Amino acid sequence: MKNKTWIIICFIFLTIIILPSTLAQFQASENYNIINDNDENFFCLIIGQTTHTDFFGPMSKKLPHNLNLILGIPRKISPIAVGNFISFGWSFVNPPLYPNHAIARGWVLTIGLNGVKKWEGSFWGDLDEFSTHNGDWTITHNIGASGFKGVKIFINRTHFFIGFSRHVKIYL
Repeated sequence: MKNKTWIIICFIFLTIIILPSTLAQFQASENYNIINDNDENFFCLIIGQTTHTDFFGPMSKKLPHNLNLILGIPRKISPIAVGNFISFGWSFVNPPLYPNHAIARGWVLTIGLNGVKKWEGSFWGDLDEFSTHNGDWTITHNIGASGFKGVKIFINRTHFFIGFSRHVKIYL
């Protein structure tokens, strides 16, 4: 019981005293200006309501398409997301046809190291791309948030989500 009490005291000390002063020192440093981009935020609360959005698990980039579909079923129906990537928009390419694009629409709000950021309207994820291939066609997802841990709900082709993300970058 004593060990748990000390752990709780250390956690409170770190979050109340050390973390705010470290964050203030970081924001005053030259490194803060390197990452202070209007289109991104770090270590942030994220909340949003968007269309053409998908959630991928941490291993999704390494799995073949068919296995990704099978393993993705629990991920799609579960309201809890841990360590996920969020894609905002995607491109579908089928060789006989021209590319078809689905741009995410809605709004996303973050509160993190770069302050409060809000995106509204039509936008793409701008962190990375993640492609799945199946025969002749390819779907490229535009990753806009990484390390997402939170809750997501899918209603009428719209995702509602709230949680924490390590890095968010969105292109309007």
